[in-house]
Amino acid sequence: MRYVFVRRIIIIISILWVFSMLFFQMIYSTKGIFEKVNHTYFADKLLQNKINLVEVSAKSDDNQSFIKYTRTGGITTDVISHFENHMVLRTKNTNEERICSCGCCQRKGKSVTIVTALFDIGRKRWPSYKRTYQDYLNFAQNVLKLDVNLVFYVEEKGRYFVEKHRQGKEHKTEVVLTDWKNFTFYNYLSEMETIMGSKEFKSNHQQLNNPEGFSPLYNFLMSAKFFIMYETTLRNTFHSDYFFWMDAGYGHGNSDIFPPEDCPWAPCNILNDTISYIRLGPTDVYKPNINRLYKMAVPPVINGGFFGGSKKVIQNFYKLYKDVLEDWLKNGRIDDDQTIALACYFERPSLFNLVPGGWKDVFKLFN
Repeated sequence: MRYVFVRRIIIIISILWVFSMLFFQMIYSTKGIFEKVNHTYFADKLLQNKINLVEVSAKSDDNQSFIKYTRTGGITTDVISHFENHMVLRTKNTNEERICSCGCCQRKGKSVTIVTALFDIGRKRWPSYKRTYQDYLNFAQNVLKLDVNLVFYVEEKGRYFVEKHRQGKEHKTEVVLTDWKNFTFYNYLSEMETIMGSKEFKSNHQQLNNPEGFSPLYNFLMSAKFFIMYETTLRNTFHSDYFFWMDAGYGHGNSDIFPPEDCPWAPCNILNDTISYIRLGPTDVYKPNINRLYKMAVPPVINGGFFGGSKKVIQNFYKLYKDVLEDWLKNGRIDDDQTIALACYFERPSLFNLVPGGWKDVFKLFN
């Protein structure tokens, strides 16, 4: 009798424990919906609870997409999912909707989008050129403060950092949540690993202590910039005429080289139908050795931290870069994006506008 009584007590306690856990989880979920309403924010629990949720079908360049809208006060969150395996988040402040407010864009009737990305590739464990992921988050704050239309590709763990530092610029922000394994260029990574592990690649290689000499993932992500740019022009969330890449860590934390946060900026003097890069030195001296340049200890000629042009020219450049990259891989060569972009320049110089300058001269040269 006593055994039956104890057994019943244990069952009742277990049932009460389960119900209490469900109750507290429900409270926590509801809190999560409302704890961030003043900046770019997408909560999975908000979708799970289907609060004010409307789903419509749409198409993006023949790729079926689903756009979900949810309203919290004056903020509308658009979630464009299933676009090239990425989740695209855009939050608009419905009380302040605009495309581009810089003076030059208004005069020329043009719109500009800045594109960037940040992924943790374990750089703190490198044998040289070590930096932590936190270092890059700190660097990225200056780019996130820019008063521009900004498309930011980032993995889940960097998502709220990006959203936090775009407060007040929600209507100009698109966050693309993805993993670098989703990029089209990902199928090249195994080829890069094979090439960089070969005796032929390492033989007489003068830069094996540099990232482009020892990290296939680094080289892969440097080339992924061009896929990211190409995909962004297809989606074209801000209906822009021009697209420019800027490294998320541009300036390495030096805020003095950036314009004031409340000053809209655009590279107005290079809004044309060429790909603009900063040229760090003479180019023609490297043309005879371009296919051996990846092994040579020479300074970069092209600054890969910033480049861009019109929508059409970005798409043409992507195809050229892809062709040149595939040719290099076929012939057992690989380097970072700066050397391959230089090879593209030698292939089609008329496509390029190379402006003399330094590593940190973007805002001095282009405005």
